[in-house]
Amino acid sequence: LGEELRVVCGLDEDITYLDQVPARSLLSRITDHYLQIIANRTPIGFEAEFVNDQGLNIMYRGILLPYSSDDDTIDFIYGVINWKEVADSSFTAELNNEIQEALASAPLRQKHVPVWADGPTTGSLNAEKSGLGDSGELMLGYEFEAFEAAAPNENSSLADWLVAARSSAETARDADMRTRDALYQAVGRAYDFSLIAQRNPDDYADLLADSGLKTQLRAPMTPVVKLIFGADYDKTRLTEFAAALNYAHRNAVPMGRLSDLIGGYAGGLKAFVAAERRAKKVESGAHVPVAQIDPRGRLRTARVRDLTDFSGSGDEFVILVARRDADGTVAIVGTVEADAVFTEKALRQTIV
Repeated sequence: LGEELRVVCGLDEDITYLDQVPARSLLSRITDHYLQIIANRTPIGFEAEFVNDQGLNIMYRGILLPYSSDDDTIDFIYGVINWKEVADSSFTAELNNEIQEALASAPLRQKHVPVWADGPTTGSLNAEKSGLGDSGELMLGYEFEAFEAAAPNENSSLADWLVAARSSAETARDADMRTRDALYQAVGRAYDFSLIAQRNPDDYADLLADSGLKTQLRAPMTPVVKLIFGADYDKTRLTEFAAALNYAHRNAVPMGRLSDLIGGYAGGLKAFVAAERRAKKVESGAHVPVAQIDPRGRLRTARVRDLTDFSGSGDEFVILVARRDADGTVAIVGTVEADAVFTEKALRQTIV
C-alpha cells in the first residue's frame, strides 16, 4: 500500500487479506470493486463520494487494472486512487457569507459608460438605447450580457459546429474533466460534429488539412477528437473519446442524444468505451468471453416472449428481462439464468 493511503486509513503492517480491510475506509472503496475485475476482465474506473469512519465526506476516483502472465488468468490487480476531503457545511456557509459581503461592498457598475463606437462590442449594441451625452460622446444605456455562442443548426456551416464543439471541450477542460456533465456534453458535441462532417466531407477535409491532421481508416474518429480537444491533449483520453464516438456511430445514436445516453449508461463513459472495445473484438472474430459481450444489441432485436414460454416446473421465482420499446410499451424478451445468491439479491430489491 502507498504510505499516504495507509496513513489515511490508519493501517499498520499486519493487514494481508481483503477481509481485514476496515469498513468505511478509503481502502474499502478500492477493494469493493475487485469482483467487477474478475467478472469483466477489463480495467474498471470509478469515482464517487462517501462518508468515512471519521464522519468526513470524501470525494475519490480511481482505477483497477488486471494483470495476467498468460493472457488468461488474472494474477494481480493493481489499484490507484486519489481523494480529497469535502469542506463541511459550516465552512462553506461561512465562505459564502464572506463572498456575499465582498460583493455587497464592491462599487456598483455604472449603467451609462462610454464605449468604442467601432469596438469589439459594436455588433451586440442596442442602437435604440444609445444616445449622446452632454459632452457629445457616445453613451449607451444598457447592461452588458454574458456572451454565449449560438447553438448551431441545420443551416450552420461545419466550421460553426466545430466552434461549438471546441467551446464545449474548453468548458470541460476548465473543469479539469471532473464534472461529468461538462465532459459528457463535450463528447456529445464532438459526436454531433462528426455527423455533420459526414454530410460535408470536402469541408471536413479542408479543416483537417488546415490543422495538419489526416483521416484514419482504422480509427475514423481520432482526427475528430484531435480537431476538437487538441492534438496535444492526453492521448489516453483522446483514445477513449474516439472509442465512445465509434460506439455511437455503431449504434446509430441520433444527433443531440449522446451526452444523455452516456450519462444514463451504467458505468458512464468508461463502460461506453469498454462496450466499443468488446464490439471491435467481436467484429474482428477474436474470442471474447460471453461476460464481456454487451448484450444490449441482441436484446433490442430479440423477439417478444409470452409468459407461457416460462411456465412449467422449476424454481418458485424466476427473473425475467423486459425491454421498453420506443412507444413506451414493455415487452418480455428473456429470463436470467441466475444462481441462488443473485436471485436472492434481486428478490430483496424487487418493488411490488
